[in-house]
Amino acid sequence: MIDPSATRILIADDDDDARRLVVKYLTVKGFVVSTAEDGSEACRRFFSEDPDLVLLDVNMPELDGWSVLEEIRAASSVPVIMLTVLDSANYKVKGFAAGADDYITKPFDLMELEARIRAV
Repeated sequence: MIDPSATRILIADDDDDARRLVVKYLTVKGFVVSTAEDGSEACRRFFSEDPDLVLLDVNMPELDGWSVLEEIRAASSVPVIMLTVLDSANYKVKGFAAGADDYITKPFDLMELEARIRAV
């Protein structure tokens, strides 16, 4: 079983409300959470903080989620869950082909998100 207090999660999402909601929920569940508001910050935090898992939005300023995922995959096999409004099968397939471990579309259920985090 995963120990939330030992699991560091980086949330990269430019949507303040969504980011705050996920941070609050995961923090209450005992996870250690950090955030990034754009793709460039996500890359900086990923390489400086060495998180155990990344929740990654696709539509972000600076670098989009696809570019961030490419940077992560060039250096690491850390689990990455795409968390985005892009819900067509083509985007999901693109995410998995690019190395995402899971793909969740917004809006989403927080309990399901937690279950998927624990699964990867």
